[in-house]
Amino acid sequence: MEDAQIEEEEDAPRSNRPGQKGFAKRLLQKYGWQEGQGLGASGSGITTILRHQTEKRKKRPDAEGGGWAAPAAMGRIVGGKKRKTEDDNDEPAQQWSIVAKLEGMLEGLDVDREMQEGNLMQDIGDRMGNYGVVERLFIDRSKPGNEPVFVKFTSALSAFRVSKTFARM
Repeated sequence: MEDAQIEEEEDAPRSNRPGQKGFAKRLLQKYGWQEGQGLGASGSGITTILRHQTEKRKKRPDAEGGGWAAPAAMGRIVGGKKRKTEDDNDEPAQQWSIVAKLEGMLEGLDVDREMQEGNLMQDIGDRMGNYGVVERLFIDRSKPGNEPVFVKFTSALSAFRVSKTFARM
């Protein structure tokens, strides 16, 4: 008797209301999407559905006091694979450097005297601080008269800004 009831439900006409099985697929098909295509006007979007995957709760060992290590009902969103297009390369994306190399910054300066006075590194750090947080400075003293200055920032965007600014000068 239950089998007949299930068959009746599957054959029953579907309404346009959300919450029914297959509603999203029918809605996308209504707007021209076909199975296997990517989403979006150019068809370059995701091709698989997003879904929630519940993660198991982990217990802490008794030596650490026992109990649960994470709160209940934790999960993550999985899926959303994209179809490969002609524009996609097998090469990984280029990583921007967080180090800026500045040449000619110390041109015409007596670097030895400035280093002995002890304020050269501080002055450069203060000036570079306008572009972002400076982590470290290094002056390459192997080329007297044309010492390049290496500035390590905490953000690649800061290094990019400094490089572009000094390239124009």
